[in-house]
Amino acid sequence: MTNPPTKTRPAVNYSKVLPEISRVLLSTLDYDHLFRIAVESLRFALGYLHVALFEVDSQTQKIFLRAQSGDALAPLSESFLADEAHPLLGAVLRTLKPRVSIVDEDNRPSALLHSRGTEIILPVMVAKKVGALLFLAAPPGLVPTQTEMEALETLADQLGTAISNARSHWSLRSHDRALSALLRANKELLNVTDRDEILHRYASYLFEAIPDSRIALVELAGPSAPRRDRAEMARVRRFFSPETLRRKPSEEEMIPVSELKELQEATETRRLVVTTLLSSRVLPRQVAEEVHAAESSPYLVAPLAPQEKVLVWGVVHRLGLNAHFAEHEIDLAEALTNLVSLWLRIALLFEELKEVNQELAKSNELKTNLMSILSHDVKSPLNGIFGFAELLKDVNLPDPALAPATDIIMGNVRRIVNIIDDTMDVARIEGGEMTLKTESLDLRELIDDQVRSHRHQIEIRKDTDPALPQALADRLRVNEILENLVSNAIKYTRPGNFLAITARPEGDGKHIHITVEDRGMGIFEQDLPRLFTRYFRIRNDQTQSIEGTGLGLYIVKLLVEAHGGNVWVESTYGEGSRFHFTLPVAPT
Repeated sequence: MTNPPTKTRPAVNYSKVLPEISRVLLSTLDYDHLFRIAVESLRFALGYLHVALFEVDSQTQKIFLRAQSGDALAPLSESFLADEAHPLLGAVLRTLKPRVSIVDEDNRPSALLHSRGTEIILPVMVAKKVGALLFLAAPPGLVPTQTEMEALETLADQLGTAISNARSHWSLRSHDRALSALLRANKELLNVTDRDEILHRYASYLFEAIPDSRIALVELAGPSAPRRDRAEMARVRRFFSPETLRRKPSEEEMIPVSELKELQEATETRRLVVTTLLSSRVLPRQVAEEVHAAESSPYLVAPLAPQEKVLVWGVVHRLGLNAHFAEHEIDLAEALTNLVSLWLRIALLFEELKEVNQELAKSNELKTNLMSILSHDVKSPLNGIFGFAELLKDVNLPDPALAPATDIIMGNVRRIVNIIDDTMDVARIEGGEMTLKTESLDLRELIDDQVRSHRHQIEIRKDTDPALPQALADRLRVNEILENLVSNAIKYTRPGNFLAITARPEGDGKHIHITVEDRGMGIFEQDLPRLFTRYFRIRNDQTQSIEGTGLGLYIVKLLVEAHGGNVWVESTYGEGSRFHFTLPVAPT
């Protein structure tokens, strides 16, 4: 700093001027207007040749001339780095202390003034950071006194408070606009499940949030070939204005992910980042910008991670030589990115669900074809074999030893037909193809039918309440339930024992409780939870010779639950089992 001469400025009544300037500054909430009114007020109230306000970008540390009053400054670039363009500005930015410099012929090339004079530069602190630099120019030979410097520092503090207030006001307005934009975006995406459409809308939201920009969507495309040594590729779509976004398709290129260095930090942190770059593979510089190729410019990179891995990146490059991203723009871009990531996750789930449904449709088609084959191509010939076996049984065979073979044939055919019938029943029930034809049923009649049809196999004792209400059920399906339970009990009951079927109304008056009890071998406790599952059969030495498909009790469970009832079992190994189920009472 050059030592100031003894000549001083004319006295200013700061006790009157300072309160008035402070009142004007603090009452101005419009951010852009504040800078203009500040330089005008300071110049005319304090009598300086020139007053300028430079805004400091915290992202790039570049300085922007926001407003000036007077014509004493030399021509300036729209933006510049303080140390490179003006050492005094750089010194104030580093030290956070005011500086005064006398400009003469020797140091004029590095000064802001285009002629001799005095430069005064003060830091304007906003939220404990340098938000702006206040520049004042006095005529040659006039330097501020200590009192004047103290007054100017007070004005700089007041200006910092005014800028902070204006930013807060702008932030509140921006918050309202951001909330409105988010609500609108959420409403628009509510019924969108197509991934490309969601990303297309995301790009349009970024254009609205950050005007005068170029945008690219980088989407992970996977390896370029099945070989493991091939690079993971990214599909890069570039949009240079909202109009190009509306015109589809965009400029598109496939690039190895490893070459997109600008994505690295956002990918690792999974957070939106602003980075400064000399060049970008995602959004290369335009021809007009090549003139300033040595200058770095800011890029906003937003990662969209709808799953554990980042799948899409939104990249924004602000146009213009003094381009930078305002805090409210960054906040809105981040909120939009989080919102779109959520809807992108939902879209991916819909895609997965669609694929599952397609596979299910194929599976159902195969199942239908299989059922058709079982019903016609397999079952029909089996019925024919069974019929011929019956005919052979009724004729005199030349070799009497062949007679037992007909019984074996008929038994095996009957077993295969039962497997086919059970399998088809399960398929129909699980596929929702079974329709219950409910009616008021007298369960005592169905129990009597079971007693009569099995009287040659085993004694069945019945115990039914004389006042048993009628059940609301499908006659054919209830008969199937009873037949499965009784047949199952007969298979596992030792000769000479009996079965018991009881039917009682439940205490709630809404259900009928039916029990089929045997004196068979019983069931181990560890097998009880799996008894009503598909294809489960008890495997031990005593059951090896007992035939079955493992579907009978599973069908019982499906049919009972289809009626709105419950089924369960109680058993003690070596003593027997009690199978219970309930059916709804028919309305009176």
